[in-house]
Amino acid sequence: MTTIYVDNIAPNLQSKISAPNLTLPTGSVIQVVHRTSSDVYSGNVSGSQIQASSNSWVSGGTESELTITPKFANSYILLTAVINTDNAGTDYRAMYTFFKSVNNGSYTNVTPNNSNNYDALARVHDTGERIIIGQEMQFYDAISSTQTHRYRVYVRNQNANQLARMRNDIIPLKFTAMEIAG
Repeated sequence: MTTIYVDNIAPNLQSKISAPNLTLPTGSVIQVVHRTSSDVYSGNVSGSQIQASSNSWVSGGTESELTITPKFANSYILLTAVINTDNAGTDYRAMYTFFKSVNNGSYTNVTPNNSNNYDALARVHDTGERIIIGQEMQFYDAISSTQTHRYRVYVRNQNANQLARMRNDIIPLKFTAMEIAG
């Protein structure tokens, strides 16, 4: 084994991480992908907001999507998103999560149902009137391939016939994925 000492890492490190026997210490950040969505969502939305009026998951389409192609199959992807939530009325319960598609496959929820049958990473429940608040979500995804991974932010109501939104007109969705060495 050869040891290489590095005093200065080249700005173009990403293209250098393709060496066949390269190993990085566990926890090293390999790459970071970030996006801030525009004012207007695409897909199942009403202008500048993703709006869920049932207890089915709703996405903002490609405006709520982030794409990362892992360098290593045994990496982890750390996802973070900052969203502006808007519960439209008293005692409304909005839920938020990430969905994932690998190699252009179907999108599936990254969160399994917990003991309360919630399949979300974040939940906003107002007990008074309407609430508009910033919300952050995180998820640590253990991956098993170097195929393209697409992640989207989704919203739904916990109960049917309520209204929950992710507002993009006040604070745009900020979405980050970090590949971390396993």
